[in-house]
Amino acid sequence: MALVLAGTLTGAIGVGVALLRREESPETEARRLARWLTNVITTANRTGRAFTLSCPGNGPQRTITIDWARDAEQKTYTSRGDCRFIRYQNSNPRSVYSPQWNTFSPAFTIKVTNGRVREDHYVVVSLYGRVRTNKLPPVN
Repeated sequence: MALVLAGTLTGAIGVGVALLRREESPETEARRLARWLTNVITTANRTGRAFTLSCPGNGPQRTITIDWARDAEQKTYTSRGDCRFIRYQNSNPRSVYSPQWNTFSPAFTIKVTNGRVREDHYVVVSLYGRVRTNKLPPVN
């Protein structure tokens, strides 16, 4: 009986560790990031606080940072697994969101990648704060 219990516990721990270590696909990570950005925009609109979003375009990053206006509060989104973020087609690493006008300046796209080109996914944020994901980058 003790061996059965020990085997069951070992199996459960192994499954739990495997789930923690599983790789996130860029599509899954892009959806998580889109939900997070939508929540940040909703919070900005509800509280009337502007924020600056930072996603450097000089190489893949694991984090995206929000700096709230009027206080020193920061909020950071960190990717899971081996996914990284790259600012796509925009050299400006920062965008400012104004809840007064419900706009981003400038609008931006973030490429979510794990290094395998066929799996890349994109988070597209419009000038008006609309967030969506797409398999293909936006066409200018």
